[in-house]
Amino acid sequence: MLRHCIAIPVAVLLLLTQLSSVLGGTTEVLRPEPVEGNLSRIALVIGNNDYEYVTDLDNPINDATSVGEKLRGLGFTVHLGLDLDIFGLSELIDNFLSRIEDGSEVVVFYAGHGLEVQGSNYLLPVDVPALSVDGERKLRHRAINLTTLLLDLEASGANVSLVILDSCRENPFQSNGTRSLGAARGMGDLGTPPDGLFVIYSAGANQLALDNLGPGDANPNGLFTRHFLRLLDEPQLGIRDMMLRLRTVVREEASQVRHKQTPAYYDQLIGEFKLNQRQKPAVAQSQPVVQEDRVSTKTNVADISSPSAIAIRNPEEESCFLEATREFGLETTAATRGYHDFVKLFEQCVGNEDAGLSQAELTEEITMCDHLAASPDDPMRPAGVAGVYFGDIDGPEAAEACSQAVADHPDKPRFLFQQARALDYLDRDAEAIDLYASAAAAGSAASMNNLGLMYLNGEGTVKDLGRARELFTQAAALGHSDAMVELGLMHDRGQAEDMTRADEFDWYRKSANLGNRAAINNIGVMYRDGQGVAQDAEEAAKWFTRAANLNFPKAMRNLADLYVSGEGIPPNPAEALKWYRLAADNGSTDAMVDIGILYENGTGVPQDNAQAFIWYEKAANLGNSYGLNNIGILYRDGIGVKEDPAEALSWFLKSAADGNEEGMYNAADLYESGTGTQRDYAKALDWYRKAAEQGNSAAMVNIGLMIYEGKGTDPDPKEEMDWYQKAASLGNRAAMNNIGVMHREGEGVPPDFVKAREWFQKSADEGFPLAMYNLAEYYAGSRYKEQSYEIAAFWMEMSLRSGSERALNELSDNAQAWPSDFRKTFQERLLNAGFYSGAIDGAFGRQTLTAVNRIFDAGG
Repeated sequence: MLRHCIAIPVAVLLLLTQLSSVLGGTTEVLRPEPVEGNLSRIALVIGNNDYEYVTDLDNPINDATSVGEKLRGLGFTVHLGLDLDIFGLSELIDNFLSRIEDGSEVVVFYAGHGLEVQGSNYLLPVDVPALSVDGERKLRHRAINLTTLLLDLEASGANVSLVILDSCRENPFQSNGTRSLGAARGMGDLGTPPDGLFVIYSAGANQLALDNLGPGDANPNGLFTRHFLRLLDEPQLGIRDMMLRLRTVVREEASQVRHKQTPAYYDQLIGEFKLNQRQKPAVAQSQPVVQEDRVSTKTNVADISSPSAIAIRNPEEESCFLEATREFGLETTAATRGYHDFVKLFEQCVGNEDAGLSQAELTEEITMCDHLAASPDDPMRPAGVAGVYFGDIDGPEAAEACSQAVADHPDKPRFLFQQARALDYLDRDAEAIDLYASAAAAGSAASMNNLGLMYLNGEGTVKDLGRARELFTQAAALGHSDAMVELGLMHDRGQAEDMTRADEFDWYRKSANLGNRAAINNIGVMYRDGQGVAQDAEEAAKWFTRAANLNFPKAMRNLADLYVSGEGIPPNPAEALKWYRLAADNGSTDAMVDIGILYENGTGVPQDNAQAFIWYEKAANLGNSYGLNNIGILYRDGIGVKEDPAEALSWFLKSAADGNEEGMYNAADLYESGTGTQRDYAKALDWYRKAAEQGNSAAMVNIGLMIYEGKGTDPDPKEEMDWYQKAASLGNRAAMNNIGVMHREGEGVPPDFVKAREWFQKSADEGFPLAMYNLAEYYAGSRYKEQSYEIAAFWMEMSLRSGSERALNELSDNAQAWPSDFRKTFQERLLNAGFYSGAIDGAFGRQTLTAVNRIFDAGG
């Protein structure tokens, strides 16, 4: 299954007989099929199976010949090489590079062994020798350096270069002993490829590429290539979208045989690139029109009059729509036709059997009510109505249309629900509850769900979690996917203690199986955070991608976050920016803030504080509290704008008023220091307390410090300790250190050096420099039972490397106060670290102090 031999099909054998032989392999130039409007397109395709001195492979020739033929059909002149030795491979590449014209579109496909040695990746010809561990130098002359090839492509004048490496990435020189040439797997990370290149690996780092899915799999191509070939048949498919789909399908199929394989890619393209540039075929008249996943609910023709928003259920309806669209001119003038034309078309063609209404009863108000207020998750909505998400409801128009629909048909739960939904959007909660209750009593699952939300949040009624859960359960039993999500969320929020994480996951899974975007995203969150399932960032990325492709903004942000961090998928700031922008375009103000952060930090985009300000301001203008806070930070620190702490405070207060804990903390900090405003300890404490109530551990620490210093309140060691304990329980390192100090000094608690050392250790283990210094002092001190100059010297070095000003000042100004044996031991550490070459005499003279400053500056 991992590069097992598969017989080459007869068609491939016939092709091979037509190839011209060269020394050590065969090559051919495949002339392109004509493609209308085609640019200069050229491809290099290589497949190496039959290695002389290392492990043979199974599918590279199959894969290369299949890809070569497919690219030829897409207008590429293909330079094909099979089983090439180093001479043949070098000649083929040189000839190929010489044929590239300025502005060309270039594809390189390689199937065969690949290997990383000392940071460089190599493509291995079939005559590569069986090298030993000392053969790195020889390999450089007997293989093709991939980085050199990429640089040659960059210099070739090509407009776009796509490089595809379908290599098993296994190290063919792996030794049975403890050493081998290269790494445990073959090819390694490319780093950042040159501009204009898009590089694809068929498998991720430390993964093997599958040739097949087991003994019963007769497909002649490897797992990656078979799906790559299939997607090449799709016209106008962009390479980035292709990769998203490739990653998903390859990973899912590999997982079926308990194998991990997720294609990776490196994106330095500017703009889009499509391998198949043929036009999409026109929709045949016998083909049903596909219902869109999401349509706008505003009453303009461009959004809702197009027939593509209608689901056709039978040939009679289809014929009707084709005739009606021609009659009303919607095919050519959809942007200018009125909504009433659409109503006529809908009445004429669809009917409404699901609603139990006759054709004569389908009034304009009913049709408008359906299209303005129906929910995508309501099984009672008529066929042909896509539904509108709650945030997109046009409240006044929907309420007016549905009011008449309810008046005409008070016994129809669908209209009751849709009218309630419109009123709910308009915050007319009491009226909405009555209508939801009536519709729920008549069997409307959507109404049960929304009524449950009203009880859950206490909107228009007393908050009642039990009643909310009861309603969600009833709706879920009727197949309502949103209700399933709400049941899972109730557990996540601690509102259903009898449920488990497994129960929560199960509800999301059931909802996801019905296509619910939020449920799909939430499964990704559980995998990302390891909640109820084993933590698996790759699995999280798969779920986020699935939900993001369904236009779910939260999933887009979550996926972008993974591209920034590189968890589960290769880090790709450009791809992160793409998904943040898509989320922002779909109304996510948090994504606007994310984009601002990318510009402020120069992550994936040129560092641009002015752009950061623009994006923060966009979010702030839409009420995003983080956008408000971040604008405040720019003014406070003079980033991209003139430093203005008074202006910063005004932005922090706006953010704080919206409940943002960071805004509260930052406002408190300015009041405490008197920066940009008059110093006011009472206001500082008030805002710190409000931030602490939101779970801000830094605010908790600052409250403790203000109590200790008697700022705006009386000193109270017990209350001070309480605040540090709260912050420490949230993982705050400074709080842990401060608890250690209080135990050491006996403040609010009896003196206890062992407890002090334990708290210093906890803080130091989390990387807090001052705690590292305190540990050094502890182990060097004669008053402690656990004295150890070796351990003390270790923590002193760690504190310096971590940037502890206290450690630097102590050794620079007060070294003689430390025991002589500690000073000698520390000089030995400086010597071993390469920062000191003097005598081990405990005298902290100029040479020793220079070494101390050098290790402080070196960090890490």
